[in-house]
Formats: sequence, structure tokens, C-alpha cells
Amino acid sequence: MDDDLQHPPEEFGVPGSGRRGLQPQPAAPDNPHQLHRSGWSAAEMRARGYDVTGIGGWRPLRGVYALPRFRPHWLTARLARVTERWYEPRPERAFQILCVRTQT
Repeated sequence: MDDDLQHPPEEFGVPGSGRRGLQPQPAAPDNPHQLHRSGWSAAEMRARGYDVTGIGGWRPLRGVYALPRFRPHWLTARLARVTERWYEPRPERAFQILCVRTQT
């Protein structure tokens, strides 16, 4: 899934995958489209009829650009990866959310 859906202003109302609520992130030096302008919570997305899954592991382990927040970075990255399955059914505490709505 393309993470570009997390970057439009919230008034566009285009959910998909994105951070759990708004997590400020500046534009990357080589990619101005990395700027975060909006964010949705799992509860907001469920209210819109989406099934919500947590991705990226436990939220406190990752920072800007989903990079590990703590040193040693290799260990933090490994912990984030290990926690991914635990936080799939707990998107409120996951780093990102994946939102899917089945068209009928």
C-alpha cells in the first residue's frame, strides 16, 4: 500500500494507511512530499466504516520517518519488528494504522 494517503490535508478525507493520529513530520530534504498534514485515529476510521489494523509495532519505538527512536538503533528496530504481531489487533498503540473498507 502506498503511504502517500497519509500526506494530504485532512479536509480531503482520504484515509488509507497512516500514522495513528497526527504525528508531526517535516518534509525530507530530498522529498518534500514527506510532510505530514493530517492524521486519523483508529476510532475515527472505525466510525467511517473501516476495518483497522495496527502496523509498524509499538508506537514509542519509532520516530520521524519511522526510524528507531532509541540507541542502539539496531536493537530498537528489532524490538519494533518483534512487536508488530502483538499490535496488529491493537491499532490504538501501533505506530501506524492500515484502514480497509470493503466495497459492496
